[in-house]
Amino acid sequence: MSERGEAGAAKRSGKAASKATRAVRGRGEAGAAKRGGKAAAKYPFPFFGAGLASYFEWGSLYVWFEEPPPRAARAGLVRAIPEPFRRAPEWGSFVLYAGSGDQFINLHICMAYAALGDPQQIDPDDDDESFGFGVGQPFPNLRQSRAFEADLRAWLLALHRRHPIAFVARREDSEAGGTQLDAWHRWSLGRFAEVVLARWQAHHRKPPHRLADWALRVALGLALDSPIAEQVPAAAKAWYDRAG
Repeated sequence: MSERGEAGAAKRSGKAASKATRAVRGRGEAGAAKRGGKAAAKYPFPFFGAGLASYFEWGSLYVWFEEPPPRAARAGLVRAIPEPFRRAPEWGSFVLYAGSGDQFINLHICMAYAALGDPQQIDPDDDDESFGFGVGQPFPNLRQSRAFEADLRAWLLALHRRHPIAFVARREDSEAGGTQLDAWHRWSLGRFAEVVLARWQAHHRKPPHRLADWALRVALGLALDSPIAEQVPAAAKAWYDRAG
């Protein structure tokens, strides 16, 4: 991201945390206070797409903060991202994008967690003789995938303690078979209206940054492919479909 673009984002981050955004945060805090209890303690923010993810080519997620972290803190926050997702960080208004930066997310996971064994074996009939170098390959073994997932969660929870997170969104990779969505994702769906829809209403006509637009689209896509799909307003669905 250019210095000029980052400076623009920094300007927007403080004063430009708009009245609409502040209202969104207020409604979210009120809802969280009502819910309270064990679930809120276990899941301190919604993570849409939480679970054991499989990747084919790309891997990434979006972190939407309640308030943008100070510019001076951002380099340190990036250094804490688990290595496979530390390759293409980008900041935009309320959002941090973390991802592989290329089509070799599985290779990066295998290399980062090489101590946990060799890559997953593939069926020789499916081998195109580019194993280890072809797009999508090699594939992490189960221990490597679980370790990466655990590190992502630990990073997000530590990040939230320093800079409160509104929500996280990670799309499912259908080419890789999707994500084994878990209880955190299911709990998050119950927060969709107050957390994501409220921000969509505040920002979709004029997103503060393209990353905010993309984060909303990923979260909306996960909701539309879930049991709460009927809760997505027609206008939001039409907006999502136009981008597709």
